[in-house]
Amino acid sequence: MNERNLSRRLSTSIVDALKAHGHILVARGGATALARELEDKMSADIAIIAPRLEPWAIVDGEVTTTFGTDEIDDQVEELVASLTSTLMESEHVEDIFTEDNVIKRDVFRVMRDALLGPRPESVDEDDGGPVQVRLDMLGYVASTVGKRAPVEVLREALARAAASAGGKMTAYDPELREATFAVEGNDPDARLELEEAVADELSDLVEARVVTLPTMERRLDLPRKVDVGARGGLRQRLDAIASRMLRDGGCAASWELAGDRSLRLKLTPLSEQDALEVESHMTSFTRDIASLLGESPDALVAAGGPASTPLRGDAPVSRRRESAPPVEEDEDDLDDEDDLEDEDLDEGEGDLDDEDEDDLDEDEDDLDEDEDEDDLDEDEDDLDEDEQDVAEENDAPDGKPAARAKPRIPSEPAEERAPASKAKGKVAAERDVKKEPAKKTATAARKAPASVRKVPAAAAAATKKAPASAEAAARKAPASAAEKKASPEKAAAGAAKKAAKAPAKKASPAAAKKAAKAPAKKAAAKKR
Repeated sequence: MNERNLSRRLSTSIVDALKAHGHILVARGGATALARELEDKMSADIAIIAPRLEPWAIVDGEVTTTFGTDEIDDQVEELVASLTSTLMESEHVEDIFTEDNVIKRDVFRVMRDALLGPRPESVDEDDGGPVQVRLDMLGYVASTVGKRAPVEVLREALARAAASAGGKMTAYDPELREATFAVEGNDPDARLELEEAVADELSDLVEARVVTLPTMERRLDLPRKVDVGARGGLRQRLDAIASRMLRDGGCAASWELAGDRSLRLKLTPLSEQDALEVESHMTSFTRDIASLLGESPDALVAAGGPASTPLRGDAPVSRRRESAPPVEEDEDDLDDEDDLEDEDLDEGEGDLDDEDEDDLDEDEDDLDEDEDEDDLDEDEDDLDEDEQDVAEENDAPDGKPAARAKPRIPSEPAEERAPASKAKGKVAAERDVKKEPAKKTATAARKAPASVRKVPAAAAAATKKAPASAEAAARKAPASAAEKKASPEKAAAGAAKKAAKAPAKKASPAAAKKAAKAPAKKAAAKKR
């Protein structure tokens, strides 16, 4: 057979095989034109390949190469890809119902059988031997379902496909997504029928919503409210646009009215190429709907918020709620807490130190006041002794007339100085009264925020400061006792001295003056 007749027979066989399998829909009266188009495409290549073809090369019962040499195999593979592209773009083909890989597979098998004839019996795969079908080689839909469907669901679907093709599934590898079937008989098309049955069963899982394919969604806000009466006509026109998207774009389109002014669009790619171009298909879908509504596509997309959501992942999202991870305390937080506790303890000790210092200051003030009073008493006694000495000198006989003594300005009387001491004590008392509320308020304000954990530390600090306070009080007590003891002794000595000098005194102005001072001394004694 010459190359021209071989090319014509190959082109006609390819068109008939694709129509018989239901993979393409040819325009009325266009089958002959389509076959002629394929013939023109392959004639030059067939003229180069045909003279170099060799019979089936068999080595130990296995086929080494398909067409004899690797070079011819590569040329045939390139020719099959070119014919598949011509079929997909031909104007004589109205619709295609399968993937590019399936079309390419059918074209290759037709060319193999036409160029080489039937295979030898020893290597016939369809003679009751096992048939292995990899799901990833059956197109985009079958491959995606094989990735997303549960293993048990896949096993049941493959078993149904094998039964419908007259075979039986013997094994399935989830990792490779490859099924093994046992086929009876010598039918050369048994493998092809088995692959088609598997692809159909997996597609049925998608139609039954058992498995969902990756989908792109877009939400549009309509410029005006859609009345109930106008929804019927709008539905028909939207359905027509969705059907055109499936026919021209290769994507299953759907729409849904969400409320009165919102429209939700969905596109599901049915091929790998359409999945890569799904964004452009969604833009075309949106443009057609905007043209139907008389609006700008940009206005609808802007009103609807985000332009679209990306395709969903290959695997369904698990709905199992995961337990929250245990919360671990940070070491920095623990260090901060320790620092705060140390600061609180330091503040507590500082408060106790301030209180002790205030107590010591009060004790020192009391000692100073007592010393001032004792000094006043000693000054009064000294004045009395001086007055008595002056009186004795005046009373003593002398041959010479006593010179008139220069009048001496008497010192400040005791009754006049006593109020000063009283005023000083009153001022000190008022100062202590004013200091006490302020000290209590400040102490309470400092201790109020302290937590319960400060109590042991404060108690320890108080215990530590207690000996110091006790020692200060002990020093104060003997000093006060000694001063008080010394005061009566000093008063007794002065009285004895006065008693000894009393007989020698005579009535004089000094005696009257001394008598005038007696009530003041009694008042001072009562005060002490």
